[in-house]
Amino acid sequence: MATVAELLTVPGLAGLVEPLTAVALDRRVESVTVLEDLHALSTSPPDSLVVVTETASRDAVGYRLDMLLRQASSRDVAALALVREPLPRLNRTAVELAQRGNLALLRLAPGLGLARAVIAIHRELSGGIGRLLARAQACLALVDEAERLQLSLPALVERVEEALGAEVRLGPPPSGRRWLSTPILVDGDPGLAVSTPGDGTDADTIRRLLLHRLAAAAERLERARQRAAEVPVQTRAELLTELLVREPQASRDLVRRARQLGIPIDGWHVVVRLELENLAELRPNDEVGAFNLAQLATRVAMESARSTGGTWNRAGTGSTILLVRSWQTEVGPELQAEVAAAADLVIGRIRARIPRLALRCGVGGVHVGSTGLRTSAMEARAAIAAALTTGRQNAAVRFDSTGLRRVLLQWYALDDARDSVARLLEPLDRLGERRSREAIRTLRAYLDAHLSISRAAEMLGLHRNTVAYRVQRILELLGVDPQDPEQCLMLQLACRARQL
Repeated sequence: MATVAELLTVPGLAGLVEPLTAVALDRRVESVTVLEDLHALSTSPPDSLVVVTETASRDAVGYRLDMLLRQASSRDVAALALVREPLPRLNRTAVELAQRGNLALLRLAPGLGLARAVIAIHRELSGGIGRLLARAQACLALVDEAERLQLSLPALVERVEEALGAEVRLGPPPSGRRWLSTPILVDGDPGLAVSTPGDGTDADTIRRLLLHRLAAAAERLERARQRAAEVPVQTRAELLTELLVREPQASRDLVRRARQLGIPIDGWHVVVRLELENLAELRPNDEVGAFNLAQLATRVAMESARSTGGTWNRAGTGSTILLVRSWQTEVGPELQAEVAAAADLVIGRIRARIPRLALRCGVGGVHVGSTGLRTSAMEARAAIAAALTTGRQNAAVRFDSTGLRRVLLQWYALDDARDSVARLLEPLDRLGERRSREAIRTLRAYLDAHLSISRAAEMLGLHRNTVAYRVQRILELLGVDPQDPEQCLMLQLACRARQL
């Protein structure tokens, strides 16, 4: 049996059979009969759906329709289906008679064909393999159409579920029930599945074949979606990667292209550096497998970062992933903590997909412009060094965190490091102890303020012009380029080490 409403969704009938009123759509139907003569309704069994032929339907108007409804109610008929074009207009008496008799009134489009409609309804009511085969055939046609239209996976599953007349789930099957399930393998990752209830009969073979066809289509649709989404991301990633490795003076064209691609290169940036440590161990002697794992980690990292909100781009190659969080308007250094929290989320989701993967993560500071982007990337690398030295794994380490201070102490304890700092700051040391200390303090404030004279002046409690003059004099003495992120980072480390 099926309800009247369920029969309206039968493949081949959907859209061609519609209710004329909202009455008795939940009524159960046990059989289907054809009525060629309006006076022969007495042979129709109770709980049947009576299809009135096109010729007889033309006569079922006004008083004759009212009489037909009275006879159908007396026979406890479940539904009457008229073959009419255009839609018949029902008078108030007809609607009241249908309500009183709990009788559904339907309209069949003339183009449907009487035999086709009756066969489809009978097959649905009979159930069994015939019904399932008809619905599976409709599902296959929908899958083919979905691939042609490049529908999303949820939209495809929703359509198949409606055509099959049974629950179809995008995800693993629930426990405690007999379910059939087929994984959706994208890049070898069994992260998704399609599932539907089974009954332990031979019909499960048809259901399994349908699930395999649906999973294969889902794999192709998902790969197509990922490729479409990855093309602009890949282009931006390649450009950002090149921008971070090229010398500042040679990167003007890259900056211009970054603006054209919509990268907020002139805004404020924080770089998160992720290093995948043990890819080779997870896929020994399998370079392709290791590459696929790196690609999966990169995709999960980007999706996870974007789920936290804001503007994110990525860069990096091989086992190194760089995530760049950007803002169009000026932001303060306190947002580094927000990005570090997002980085911890990213790490957790990557490890949920690749449980045995070990990661190191460094988070740079907040800096402005293309130079600031490079500076934050250098700081993120320094934070990775802190993570290595302190043994921190699978957690974000922020530049200038206590971990980095410990690394600086250990680094500055080395003779070579102290010699490097001494050579770098020698021009300032020649000014004398007091003036040297003052110069280093001013330089550190300027660097910590991301090259902002105004902010450095606030930190030092001095007038802006005083700080501007001192910074200009210091940079001249040192002979360094403040737009070079490597020189800036080395100066910052030297100032911090000297003040430990």
